[in-house]
Amino acid sequence: MTDASRSLLGTVGRSQFSRVVGGTAAIAAFVLVVLGVAWDGQPTGAFVAGVAVTLFIAMGIVRRSLRRARATDGPQPITAATWVTIIRGGVTVGFAGFMLADPPGGAAAWAPGGLFAVAALLDAVDGAIARRTGCVSELGGILDTEVDTLLVAVGAVTVVISGSAPVVFLAVGFARYAFVIAIYGRRRRGLPVADLEPSQFRRVTGAVIMSTTFLALLPVPGPELSRTVVWVVSVPVLGHFMWDWLAVSRGADE
Repeated sequence: MTDASRSLLGTVGRSQFSRVVGGTAAIAAFVLVVLGVAWDGQPTGAFVAGVAVTLFIAMGIVRRSLRRARATDGPQPITAATWVTIIRGGVTVGFAGFMLADPPGGAAAWAPGGLFAVAALLDAVDGAIARRTGCVSELGGILDTEVDTLLVAVGAVTVVISGSAPVVFLAVGFARYAFVIAIYGRRRRGLPVADLEPSQFRRVTGAVIMSTTFLALLPVPGPELSRTVVWVVSVPVLGHFMWDWLAVSRGADE
């Protein structure tokens, strides 16, 4: 590759990074404006801090996703489906303010669950658009997975801090991050890693985690019932992650 080609790829990468991060920040800002109108107490300093920290984390995720996509399949376009994923990311960043802020009262008490639901349900929209328009891309797939993971982690932290879920749910929220780090460590040590076989049950597990988090975010039925549901869900979900880990580690050793 010539120096001119490298320079062009670098320029394209920086442009895409700016557009993705800019779109994410714009949606997060829109969420803050809407909350400022609907929430009597308005977003507090702690809320804005939660949004800012999560946006900073999202910037790192976007940079890493762009590099991974480019390394795998060359320069990647930002398609219509990817823009929907970016919107999901922005809603997730806006929702993240509830991690550090006291839950709102009145009608705004439904805002955390509502924002989480929007971010979760748009997951079906970006995939449908990608398939319908034939614009499935490596970048879109990577960003979609990363936004899902961030949403689950932020949701888990939010419901645990609010008291609507036991601390064990943090293990569920950060399970994929732990899984990825463990695989990275295994490869760094020169150990083999087997590929995971496609699993419909894995999709169901993701839907169950999202649904459980959504329930815990709602003002009803209340923390007592939601904590019980979270306990019931957490045990098999963590067991499934352990099963997948055995598949990629022991399966590779055989």
